[in-house]
Amino acid sequence: MALLPVHDGWALSFLRFMHRRRTGGQDADDGAADMDFVVDLTLSALGDVQIRGQIRERITTRTADGTDPAPARLDLVLATRTALPDWATDDLGRLARDAGAASGMEASLRFTVEKAFAEPLAGTDGGRAGAGPRPRPDTRPAPHVGLTV
Repeated sequence: MALLPVHDGWALSFLRFMHRRRTGGQDADDGAADMDFVVDLTLSALGDVQIRGQIRERITTRTADGTDPAPARLDLVLATRTALPDWATDDLGRLARDAGAASGMEASLRFTVEKAFAEPLAGTDGGRAGAGPRPRPDTRPAPHVGLTV
């Protein structure tokens, strides 16, 4: 887990980033590499947000004709405490499709409303066996005092 400082012009807060890279898996001979990641952050306009993603980097796909290259894939879930307005989901969905097309990746973006976010990268303890739930960093904006440079 990494805590990355973020300054929004008024206050310093932290973005929590976790990732796990896996190779092989069900199709161990397909040359695929997966990466799961989770980003927890607090935005002034939206509040708490969790972005969960999986990157599937498929090198080749076995077919009856031989091997054909398959595009990499990025699947994202944007979880918020309250529903986003339609214009926001439309704009973000279009942005994900356009970015995927420009990069040669297939991309999907799904929106969910959750009272409690999923525990990041469930199934891994990150060396914390028996340590209990991970503490969530205090990411509330600090009061703005003085001059920010």
